Amino acid sequence: MKKTLLISLLILSGAAIPSLAAGPLLKPMATRGAVDPLAPATNIPGSLGATDFKDDGFTAQWSPVTGAGSYLLNLYKKKVEEAVVYQDFEGLNIIPGTNLLDTSDPGFTDGWTIGYGQSRNKDHVSNLGYEGSTGMIFRNTGEGFETPVFENPICDFSFWAVYPSGEPCLSTLVVTVLVNGEWGALGNFDIERISPEGEIINLSQNLPEGGVNAIQVMFKKNEYYDNGKNLDVIIDHIRLQTYPEGELVKGDIPATGNSYTFTGLEPESDYAFTVRSVKGSDISDESPEKMAVGLSAPVLKEATNIGKGSYTANWCYAPKSEGYQVNSYKVYTVASDWEYVDILHETFDKVTEGTLTNPVGLYNVAYPRALDEYTENPGWMGIATYLVKGMLGSRNYYIINGIIQTPALNLSGDNGRFDVTVTVVGDSDAIDEELVVQAGQTTYQTQPIKPEEPVTLEFTFDCGEEQMLLGFYTRNGFPFYLDEVTVSQELPKGSQVAYLMKETTVKGADNLSAEISGLELGANENPAYRVFSFRDFMGGRVYSLSNSVEHVIDMASVDSLQSDEEDAKAVYYTISGVKVGDKPLAPGIYVRVKGNKSEKIILK
Repeated sequence: MKKTLLISLLILSGAAIPSLAAGPLLKPMATRGAVDPLAPATNIPGSLGATDFKDDGFTAQWSPVTGAGSYLLNLYKKKVEEAVVYQDFEGLNIIPGTNLLDTSDPGFTDGWTIGYGQSRNKDHVSNLGYEGSTGMIFRNTGEGFETPVFENPICDFSFWAVYPSGEPCLSTLVVTVLVNGEWGALGNFDIERISPEGEIINLSQNLPEGGVNAIQVMFKKNEYYDNGKNLDVIIDHIRLQTYPEGELVKGDIPATGNSYTFTGLEPESDYAFTVRSVKGSDISDESPEKMAVGLSAPVLKEATNIGKGSYTANWCYAPKSEGYQVNSYKVYTVASDWEYVDILHETFDKVTEGTLTNPVGLYNVAYPRALDEYTENPGWMGIATYLVKGMLGSRNYYIINGIIQTPALNLSGDNGRFDVTVTVVGDSDAIDEELVVQAGQTTYQTQPIKPEEPVTLEFTFDCGEEQMLLGFYTRNGFPFYLDEVTVSQELPKGSQVAYLMKETTVKGADNLSAEISGLELGANENPAYRVFSFRDFMGGRVYSLSNSVEHVIDMASVDSLQSDEEDAKAVYYTISGVKVGDKPLAPGIYVRVKGNKSEKIILK
């Protein structure tokens, strides 16, 4: 019955990471990266990974070995720059005044095999490549590309593609891989699924274990159905990474317990570690090498250019980052002694297509998909998702368990008690079916739904936690459609509830600010933001943690808050201007005013 919720499973096609939509406190976002298998031998420690990333170090962790008195670590510096390869189709020999290549010397990079030009007198290249650069056009069977053969296995592979016409078709991109000297099929990617605006297609998580040494992507035209259609696909910005070579920085580092913190490392370098157990005079073999793939969190700076519903978010550079994600929040401060607050409210009104008799599927039966384009609140996710106008639903699909999942919510207030109200419609087959609402990984409740008729169900849970996920699915797997979902809690005066309003991606490690605007703020509300650094590395997009929140305060309005006397007792206000008296009762950001002096304080 219970399903594993999805927060750690996302990322195939550059989708957004799950977000913290609301809660009395803003908490860190999880970091994702590759996971090495534990060593099979019982005397070899299992490398559990790296945590607590700083600019110049990290903490290595491993599983204990029974009877081990101590451990020995080896630290390796990885040659990542040498392992990353790009093919951007720059420097091609294009015949002046045309989009045709000089077929006698097209200018392709050595080691790459490019098939093109099966159609006579049609363009070979386009200026619709990645960020307006030159890209190759593929439109017929036999056109595509093949990477060089690499000695080290490929662990990260992606390319940028655009299908400008967007015409429905049955043609595909066929992906094959070279494993142990033999080519084998990886799968097909439907042309019609490629965005007319362009997108990064990341196939890293599809690569088989055991080592891929070369990859081929070839166009396969469906001659029967697709004749006469404009099937031009432009491909550019091919990026791959092989597993990087390493050099020993320091060996036989003694450690006790099950963790060790490395410090003084080069901020821009990547590292890996291994662990051996020591039992008396016996020393085990090394554990499998574990890459430290995380990033340090950007240090936040105060907002500038503060206006009505707008500000500039600022932060400091984070080593090894390729860009940043800025999460913009609206923070509501409870002004009454107690107040029943909607932590999450979603109507799915952004869904504009599909009917109960003809729902529209999103083809996400293999991997979780972010549903931000269909929801007011960022961070919703789903598997086997279907659209009905004003509703979002799911169903089981063969062996695939369909599920709709909320953003991560902070439901730790009111001792974990919270209410879920959901309006749901079953399809015509949903007879004797029940909706399951699952809170976290272990707790769930069910109530019956009706075929083709909306019902409103109310659930009360007492297991609320920080960063809690709620999942919706049916007991027997029949289709259901959510029409409205509300998650509520009763909270005391001074509690702060944060609602995620925007996620802004900033490309480039040295771009350290973002203009945020269009925030609609009501009474007792103020803006706040967090910033996460990210990089594409080892088969996935890795994000930093972010423990800090910068509340946006208009100091001009703060300075207007004054006590009557210079020696008056300090008075506290929320940052939205609500007076809370002599002493705040709940954690949060406050303005302390004494006489004509005001200052911002943080109560933890």
